[in-house]
Amino acid sequence: MWQKLSDILSRKRERRRSFVESVGVAVLTVVAIVTTSLSPVFGWWLGVRRGMVWKGLSVFSPGDLSAYLSFIDQARFGEWLTKNLFTMEPITPSFNVLWWLVGQLARLIGSPLLAFHVARTLLIVLLAVVAWRFIRRFFASSRERLGALALFLFGSGFGTYYAALLPLPTAPSYGSRMEMPVDLWVAESNAFLSMLYSPHFVASLALLLLAFLCLLNAWRRDDWRWAIGGGLSSLVLVSFHPFHAPTLYFVPAVWLAFQAAFRRLRWRQAVAYVIFVAVSLPAFAYRSYLTLFAPNGWQMTSGNLCLSPAPWHYAIGLGAIVILAPFGWRLARRQPGGHSESATRSEWDFLAVWVVVQFLLLYFPFTFQRRLVEGLQFPLTALAVPAIVAALSWCRRRWFTRSGIWVSFSVLATAFALLFLPSSSFAVARNLIAYRDNQPPIFYMSRAEADTLRWVSENAPRDAVFMAKANSGNSLVGWADRRVFVGHWADTIDFGRKARQAEGFFAETFRGRRWRWARELGITHVWCGPNEHANGGECPENEMGFRVIYNKGSYAVFVVEPTFGTQTN
Repeated sequence: MWQKLSDILSRKRERRRSFVESVGVAVLTVVAIVTTSLSPVFGWWLGVRRGMVWKGLSVFSPGDLSAYLSFIDQARFGEWLTKNLFTMEPITPSFNVLWWLVGQLARLIGSPLLAFHVARTLLIVLLAVVAWRFIRRFFASSRERLGALALFLFGSGFGTYYAALLPLPTAPSYGSRMEMPVDLWVAESNAFLSMLYSPHFVASLALLLLAFLCLLNAWRRDDWRWAIGGGLSSLVLVSFHPFHAPTLYFVPAVWLAFQAAFRRLRWRQAVAYVIFVAVSLPAFAYRSYLTLFAPNGWQMTSGNLCLSPAPWHYAIGLGAIVILAPFGWRLARRQPGGHSESATRSEWDFLAVWVVVQFLLLYFPFTFQRRLVEGLQFPLTALAVPAIVAALSWCRRRWFTRSGIWVSFSVLATAFALLFLPSSSFAVARNLIAYRDNQPPIFYMSRAEADTLRWVSENAPRDAVFMAKANSGNSLVGWADRRVFVGHWADTIDFGRKARQAEGFFAETFRGRRWRWARELGITHVWCGPNEHANGGECPENEMGFRVIYNKGSYAVFVVEPTFGTQTN
């Protein structure tokens, strides 16, 4: 009887602990949603107050948003295959499951930009749940689990301190690499910046963690259904973000080789890995075909250079967890049961292998090197937590007293924030300041520009091709969903040459020759605004072969006549 009563009380305590932990996860998730939504809400509100339209751009890779909005808009109007509208060369359309789903959300909401942020918010919930389930595998204490989740969701590196002490290099006009800590300019370098930036980074990070979690379950339980689940997660991930295929395939392969060399490798583990890869292989094969064999696929890939900075910029950008992870790994392997009731030494070794392999992949001869940093923060965080717990235990024994506990807690909380949170808060502040000052002046557009883009979206033919300078072309793709001659450094083939040609098109020296040039290039429409008039540029007013079809404020849209001889007004 007493044993039965004890079991009942134990189950009640476990349910209470589980409930408190679930509440903690929910609170951390809400805090993540609120903090990453502060700057978008502020930007939108400030635009309304100033009588302007917030363009939705972030200080991280602001030119990329137009591509996402274009994909969403295409799916919103019923397109299954997304087209690259930044270049005129034939590019095979592709199916992107994530942006297709966000497009269906935009169909309900009515705004691609709003759907973009609603999807980002919903996917934060998915990321937090998956990360928590993964963390539970390695830590038995609720405090350790919640602490690890908080560190993962909000942690950042020392880039802020670097920026305060040293001058930062000037960003290239277009290109791939800046030699500075990655938490200052690479949105996928940690979870917080991913949540702040885009839903596709949040989704890809969540699916990467889910794939590895399923694979670990398959290895432990000898249940191939988990391997199928991990393969399906990889299938979806590679279908819209193929850059992670090397991480997905190489990390477990190296761990299996490590097991075979130093431990005992069970054949069921190798079979689970084969199933894991086989299930995801169709997406990898599809993306490989688009890259290697589809028209202009390789030109697109070779032009989209995302090269890694120096290794110390990764170390500084990832921060204190890089220093603590080796110590935490040693502590966890000595007493794995001290941190988790279920994690084994080989699973802690999996985290260590994950870190080493993914860091090496950052310098493999890929054109997309730095994109492979996504996910690296998670194993570093998990490995660092045992070291943090040991340090806190030491501090509690040395410093905490009954009379000074709040002082000690305040000191430790401040030290924690300074060590682990500096660049996260700095990233939010950078967005807020950029929106407040509109510097650089790219974050808002006037009502006249917004109305002109809306008119193009509603009235220009779907197969229209616009000539505009690069920045204007970028906006045309994102906000009007129309093809442009030049618009984005990564998605426009031979961007540098075309950007110079666009500048030349609006130069005064080309007056009288523009119609023939436009016809030879396949241009059907010309966008003209302040950007095109800058630096002495001229639009084709009163030129033969061009006819104004829309004009509002300082913006105008011209159609290129099929035959020379029509005089514009």
